[in-house]
Amino acid sequence: MRVLAAARQQLLTSRKPTRPEIVLYAMLDDLVQQYAPDEAWERQVQLLNRWTVDAAIPGLKLVLQADGDYWHGLYEEDQSDPRVASNMRNDAHQDARLTAEGWRVVRFWERDLTGDRAACEARLTEELQNRMAEYLAELAASATAGRNKKAAHPEG
Repeated sequence: MRVLAAARQQLLTSRKPTRPEIVLYAMLDDLVQQYAPDEAWERQVQLLNRWTVDAAIPGLKLVLQADGDYWHGLYEEDQSDPRVASNMRNDAHQDARLTAEGWRVVRFWERDLTGDRAACEARLTEELQNRMAEYLAELAASATAGRNKKAAHPEG
């Protein structure tokens, strides 16, 4: 099974990105540098030894997906295709599992990435700012807890 997973990961990372992925990656190049300069984003990242996501910022536990309109079921008439229905179930299961592990999953539709990049950039900016604020708050809380522990148990 590990061999199959490794082969699938190699296939995913070696293929050319889709048009929506190209737009997402360009947005990440622009916005991560601006709003989370100490963080790096990665493309085609395998998470939980199960799913390969389009992009992730591991330090912020942020996952970004560029969902194809047809294959991920944007339009109701496409949802009767068993392959699309299966993808939709997988997307919901993936979102639930990743969220349970502390990841924030953000999905962008193909039509939005290719037709309204400004709105997608605004949404991504908001997500980056929110995750950075949460990250900094966690660091501050951790530092405060460390200082409190030292004060309660001074050495010597």
